[in-house]
Amino acid sequence: IGLVRGAFWPWCKKIVPPSLLTSFFAHRIKYILLVKVIAITLVTLLISFLSQNPSNKTEWIYAGIILIAFVAGCFYAYTLFWMPDVKLECKQDISFLKKFKFVMTNKSFISFFLNLGLANFSFAFFSPFTIAFLLSKLNMPVSNSMFFFVLSALLDIMFIDSWRKYSLKKGTAKMLSLAFFSFVLVSLVFIYLAFWHTNIYYWLPVAFILIGLGNAGINLGISDSSISHVPSESSSVYISVLNIGRFGFSGLGTFLAGITLEVLSKYTTNNYGVFFIMCNILFICSCILIRKLKYVSQ
Repeated sequence: IGLVRGAFWPWCKKIVPPSLLTSFFAHRIKYILLVKVIAITLVTLLISFLSQNPSNKTEWIYAGIILIAFVAGCFYAYTLFWMPDVKLECKQDISFLKKFKFVMTNKSFISFFLNLGLANFSFAFFSPFTIAFLLSKLNMPVSNSMFFFVLSALLDIMFIDSWRKYSLKKGTAKMLSLAFFSFVLVSLVFIYLAFWHTNIYYWLPVAFILIGLGNAGINLGISDSSISHVPSESSSVYISVLNIGRFGFSGLGTFLAGITLEVLSKYTTNNYGVFFIMCNILFICSCILIRKLKYVSQ
């Protein structure tokens, strides 16, 4: 409901001073990532413990985890009712189709929407399959694979402030471009490992350090660009459409990546190698297009 109606953005504008919005989003992302890291680490330790000490009550333990997650989700939904009541400006609280029709009359926004959409698509196309690569292609134990995931997530948190300072000096477009360039380097590392996986533990830390760096830049850059590239007088409408579009492109990217891997496995013996080459092409295209982002006239 919040995504469709764009409720978070006007609330954010009402509570947070405009000069602090970039800093607010940086710290918001950091704390969200920190919670994810803690949750993933605890679940990983539990799974590792259960795999080493199998129990007849394993199903009950997993059911308990799901119940805890459900209760936490309900508690979060309950807290939303305590958010300050923000009255939207005229023509802000309209149906999504009307919002979409309204923003698509802005040609500059269409260009920004598509460029940001490709960025989300390429990010989602690549990210979920790094752990799958470690598990299936490199035959790495789950605990070792999750160690690298947690490492990149922790670095993601640490790099957020660095990217925020860089974006204030160089601009969001250059920051996003550089963040995607780090993913080009990551993809090159995975291409190397896919075809000639020697010295695995020498290259993997480098790859996941770059993943943490790139994640931080992209997470902050997409939020920051959404703030700075939309008309201020109707920002709620534009942000609402962007949020829906982002999740649409991301969902499509993840879905097509899974299909692509499945198809490649039938036609090549090294489906991951070819897959990461495709990712590299997407990252390079994202680097080029992101640098050409133009501000919407305010």
